[in-house]
Amino acid sequence: MKQFFLTILIALGFINPAPKVSLPQLEIGEKIIQIEIADTDAKRIQGLSNRESLPTDTGLLFIFPTPTTPSFWMKDMHFPIDIIWLDANWKIIGIEKNLTPETYPKLFFPPSPIKYVLEVNAGFSTKNNLKTGDRAKN
Repeated sequence: MKQFFLTILIALGFINPAPKVSLPQLEIGEKIIQIEIADTDAKRIQGLSNRESLPTDTGLLFIFPTPTTPSFWMKDMHFPIDIIWLDANWKIIGIEKNLTPETYPKLFFPPSPIKYVLEVNAGFSTKNNLKTGDRAKN
């Protein structure tokens, strides 16, 4: 009986059963991608670890409270990625291309302090002609 009333309420529009989740977007180079945000310590530590893949034209944007020089590694990764280092003004200050899970435990550092890091599928930065000095727009 409860299920019947729930179905009626959904049908009449009083309850939205599954709100549509829309990811924020980031323009980088001439490409607009959907991004997930890693803006807490827990999310930044987890990163893309233990995922099987990342959808095409999607990225994980790490946001740090202040400019910093964090290290990244490929621990528990199952696919290769590009790491794009962005300063506080959204300028690309470096790109690590085609990092494979086999590089673990090597650590990767930005060339100078960053505020943002974008992880995308390997080959994304080459395919979209990204280079140091280009800017992203949020």
